[in-house]
Amino acid sequence: MPHLQLELSPNLLDVPAQTELLQKLVALASSFETVNSAAVKGYCRPSTATIMGAGAPSGFAHVTFCLMTGRPADLRGHWADAIFALMKEHLANLVDAGECAVTVEIREMDGLTYRK
Repeated sequence: MPHLQLELSPNLLDVPAQTELLQKLVALASSFETVNSAAVKGYCRPSTATIMGAGAPSGFAHVTFCLMTGRPADLRGHWADAIFALMKEHLANLVDAGECAVTVEIREMDGLTYRK
């Protein structure tokens, strides 16, 4: 904990920079105030089947950053902005070509129900 989950649509599964993106995301998350870098777990969840709505890009890259409750909302918002900027920079060619939408969610986990 925290968990950094990278989800990719099928059209992004051949991107050779998946591991590089995940390494950058883990390094960024590890640099955040109040985050223990030794506890960060990053992993990729490739989607095998996705359907995008009419007019949407043909695929997506989504990050969910899950951590224990207790951080102020403005700090979590700063983290979401930093992760979003890194994703858009790393995937700029695909975003610009309309092949990829980028989204980020910071999710809090309840210490009463989370176990490790």
